[in-house]
Amino acid sequence: MKKFFLSMMTVMMVAMLSVGFTACSDDDDNNNDGGGNTVVGTWSGVDEDGYMLTLTFNSNNTGVLRETYLNYSDYTYSFTYTMKNENSGSLTYMENEGKYYTYTCTFTLSGNTLILNYDGDTYRLTKK
Repeated sequence: MKKFFLSMMTVMMVAMLSVGFTACSDDDDNNNDGGGNTVVGTWSGVDEDGYMLTLTFNSNNTGVLRETYLNYSDYTYSFTYTMKNENSGSLTYMENEGKYYTYTCTFTLSGNTLILNYDGDTYRLTKK
């Protein structure tokens, strides 16, 4: 009986250690939840025509896009974004000018510069 009891205790200890090691797995997966995303924050830039673009990326994969042109027209849109990897992704926003238009842009990160590609145009934004 003592041999059986020791065998059962050994099996239970091995099982408990296995569960413990499984629970302590690496949590560095890229799950796009915004945790640790370098894109999170506010980015802005002005082109040579006076067109200013400001993007604020939140950690919950949402954000706000603000367009200002020559300090007299100002538009604000909400957007959602997904990260393809830690240095690139895409964002989607809707615009209402009597009808809803949906736009999707791609972006890449390089240090403190976000390069936004939209409809053939490229915008370089700097992190604030």
